[in-house]
Amino acid sequence: DQLEAVEAFVQERQISYPILLDEDRETSRQWLVRGLPRTYVVDREGIVRALHIGEFKQSDFEQQVLPLLEQQASTP
Repeated sequence: DQLEAVEAFVQERQISYPILLDEDRETSRQWLVRGLPRTYVVDREGIVRALHIGEFKQSDFEQQVLPLLEQQASTP
């Protein structure tokens, strides 16, 4: 089952951010996804800050996500 595989992956890697499972592909159509994997980094205001096509590695996370988290933490 796809949902069980995703849940196991998330638990194994201790992922705490939301993961979208687009079973009916509606979100893929809305976001014009043409290839996988594709990662959108969306800030707390819903603004897409980065788009990454291909494997999203630790270095990508550190470069694209951590600055947003640090920026958010320093904002009162």
